[in-house]
Amino acid sequence: LVTEYTMSEIISAVYDEIRNTGNPNGILFLDEINCISESLSAVMLQLFQNKTLGQSSLPEGWVLVMAGNPPEYNKSVKLFDAVTRDRLRIINVVPDAKAWLDYAEKHELNSTVVSYISSNEDKIYSFDPAAAQVVTPRGWEELSINLDVFEKHGYPVTGEFISEFIGVPAAASEFLDYYNMVKENITDEDIDKIISGEIRDALIKKIGGCGTNIRYMLITCLKRRLRMMSAAKDYSKATAAMDNIVGFITKLYGSGGEIEILMGNILSDAEIVKMTIATHNANFSKYLNEVVNTGKEINSKLKNRRKEVK
Repeated sequence: LVTEYTMSEIISAVYDEIRNTGNPNGILFLDEINCISESLSAVMLQLFQNKTLGQSSLPEGWVLVMAGNPPEYNKSVKLFDAVTRDRLRIINVVPDAKAWLDYAEKHELNSTVVSYISSNEDKIYSFDPAAAQVVTPRGWEELSINLDVFEKHGYPVTGEFISEFIGVPAAASEFLDYYNMVKENITDEDIDKIISGEIRDALIKKIGGCGTNIRYMLITCLKRRLRMMSAAKDYSKATAAMDNIVGFITKLYGSGGEIEILMGNILSDAEIVKMTIATHNANFSKYLNEVVNTGKEINSKLKNRRKEVK
């Protein structure tokens, strides 16, 4: 009934997407929905109720999803009236450390930040409305990205720098202390030596005397290196690295539950599991059986995974 030119730009973008991808289904996502002008309230109500804007309709296979912050976060927020609220399903989303860590590992965020949150999950989020101070998953991600740049170029990491992303002074100070402690105990050179199998008694003694935080950091760094090899499909190098990692952990802890815990942490990464199967690495496969399950069930899963890899 209308030309594409006069159609709502939002709806026409949907039809462009269908034409370009050939996929009739999708999600139309509108951000900051509770900050819209009051003059648009009637238009938005029409969209919520009928999935239409003027004469233009959202296609059948499309779902409308919106996001917005609660009023304590944003002074521009306007509360929905009862009529609008009745036409929406509202889901309150809260920060979740485990979900963020899964995201962080897949996107290879800074190892120090990831290991810090791994051992301090309650630090993923903090909000003080009175002081307008906040720490969010977004802040940790931005800190991760900029830390990588600073470390690459050798810039000093200071409390002022960390405070640019971590808005609660106490949290920024605590992370700086952790960062300095990690850098004193684990270096890139240490990780290189573990990967290459150059395991010296001095390195064993240094890391063996460290606490849980350093253990998390060590495992996070090793997982990141293995994922890089997996992405490059450098399986010959990966096989040697996997053997050397098991050798290092075994020499570090001897025997017992500590090794199973560390290997379980490493094998919690799907990419590393896939690489273990692709390389048929005996050392990692041994712990994979112990971590995932035992007996016929795990053998069946491994067989299926091998088929997927091939």
